[in-house]
Amino acid sequence: MKNKRALLIFLLSSLLFLVGVGAAVTPAQATTNQQQAVVNFAKQQLGKPYVWGAAGPNSFDCSGLVQYVFSNAVGISLPRVTTQQENMGTAVSLNDLQPGDLLFWGNKGSSYHDAIYIGDGNFIHAPEPGDVVKITNMKYFYPSFARRVLSSGFPMDPIDESVATVTYEPGYGILAFHLNGESIPGSNYTFLTGTQWKVNSVATINGEEMLNVGNDTYIPRRYTNIDNRELIVNYVPGYGVLTYHSDGTPTGNYLPTGGRYKNNGESVINGMIMYLVGNNEYLPKQYTQFGPGK
Repeated sequence: MKNKRALLIFLLSSLLFLVGVGAAVTPAQATTNQQQAVVNFAKQQLGKPYVWGAAGPNSFDCSGLVQYVFSNAVGISLPRVTTQQENMGTAVSLNDLQPGDLLFWGNKGSSYHDAIYIGDGNFIHAPEPGDVVKITNMKYFYPSFARRVLSSGFPMDPIDESVATVTYEPGYGILAFHLNGESIPGSNYTFLTGTQWKVNSVATINGEEMLNVGNDTYIPRRYTNIDNRELIVNYVPGYGVLTYHSDGTPTGNYLPTGGRYKNNGESVINGMIMYLVGNNEYLPKQYTQFGPGK
C-alpha cells in the first residue's frame, strides 16, 4: 500500500543517490523460466492505472499488482498486503538481486510499498493514485529490503559441450588452428556458419579457449553456439565461488551464485581452466554454466 510518506522517502532516496549511494546491483543475473515468466507477465500490466485497494485485472495498488502477477504467472499465492508479503520467501541482499525478487520500502513489519525487480536495477510497480503501473530504476527510489520467493534454479545442469555449431556471418566460415597456435590455411571454407562438429577436447591456444574438432584441428569457441564470453556462476543458491590470482593464490573474494561476468581470457591455473573476470581475478570453469552443475 502507498501513503503520504512515499514522497518523503522518494526525496530522501534521490538525495542519497546524488551523494553516492546508488543502486547496488550485481552483474546481470541468470534468468530461470519462473523468473522470466514473472517479468514478462508484470510487463503486460504496464500502463494500467493505480487504484487504492485494487488487485487487478484492470487496475492495481502496489501489493495488488504483486499478488496478481505471481498468481497468474507462476501460480504462487501471496498474501494481499505488503506487511504480509514481506514475510514470504527468504531475505536477500539488495546487492544480490535477481529478476522476480520482491522489493519493499519502509521498516520490516510496517512496509508501505512493494515492487517486482526485473533486472538491470529496474523494477515494476504501481506507484500511487493518479499514476500507472510502470518501470522505475532503483537509483531514483531505493528500496529498504528484499525477499525472494522464486527458486533460483541453481545449480544448473551444465551446457552440453559435446557438439559445436559454428555461429559466424552467414555464408562465411572461421579459421581453425593447430595446437601450436598456427592457423590452418583454407580452413574457413570448411568451418562454415551452421556446420556442426563433434568436440573431442578443449585447449587454450593463443590466449583463448578452442575446441578440438579433428586431428590437431581447433576452432575458437567464441564463434560457436557454446560461446563462453559471458560466464554464469553456477553454484549453490546463497553462496559464492572463490576466485584466484594468476599465481594460483586465492583472492579472498567470492562471486555470488547466478552472477554474470565478462570473460576476459582463459588460463590454466592450479591445473584447472580458469576465466579472467576482473583485475588479476580468475573464476574456475568448473563453477560456471560449463561446469559439472548438479
